Amino acid sequence: WLQERIAELKDQSFKADLAVQQFRNDNGLLSTGTQLVSEQQLGAINAQLILAEATTAEAKARLDQIRGILRSGRTDAVVDDALGSTLINNLRAKYLEASRLEAEITRKLSDDHRQVRELREEKLQYERLIFEELGRIAESYESSYNVALKREEALRENLGRITAVSQTANTSSVELRELEREAETFRALYNNFLQRYQEAV
Repeated sequence: WLQERIAELKDQSFKADLAVQQFRNDNGLLSTGTQLVSEQQLGAINAQLILAEATTAEAKARLDQIRGILRSGRTDAVVDDALGSTLINNLRAKYLEASRLEAEITRKLSDDHRQVRELREEKLQYERLIFEELGRIAESYESSYNVALKREEALRENLGRITAVSQTANTSSVELRELEREAETFRALYNNFLQRYQEAV
C-alpha cells in the first residue's frame, strides 16, 4: 500500500511542480532566486532614472548658466569649459592687454587719441570672438541637455511599461503562490510517505 501511495504522491508532486512552472511561463513570472525578473527590472530602471534626472538637472544648470553669461555680455564670467579652452584664454589675455594699453595711453595722451580708438576696436573684436566661442560651448551644452532629457524620457517610458508588467505579475503572483503551496504540500506528503516506507522496510 505504501509503495502504491508513494507512486501516486510522486506523480501528484510532479504534476503540481509542472503546473507551477507552466503558470510561471504562461504569465511571464520568471524569477532569479527570490525575486521576479520584473521586480528586479523595476528596481534597476528606478535607479537609472534617478541618475538620469540628476544628469539632466546638471546639464540644464550648465546651459542656464552659459545662457545667462551670453545675455549679460560679461567677458570675465567663468564657465568650466571656457577655463579649459586655450582659445578663450588667449583671447582674454589679449583683451586684458588691450585694456591695459588703452588705460595707459588714455592717461598719457587723451581719451580721443587714435591709438585709444584702435585699442577699443580691438577689444570689441576680442569680445566678439570670445562670445562666439562661448556660443559654441552653449551649443554643446544644449546638445548634452537634449540627450540627457531624451534618456530620461526613455527611462520614464520603460518605467511605466515595467510597472504595468509588475502590477500584472503581482496579481498573477496570488494564484502562483496558491499553486506553489499545493506543490509544496504534495512534496511534503511524498517525502513523509517515502520516509515511512524506508522505516517500514
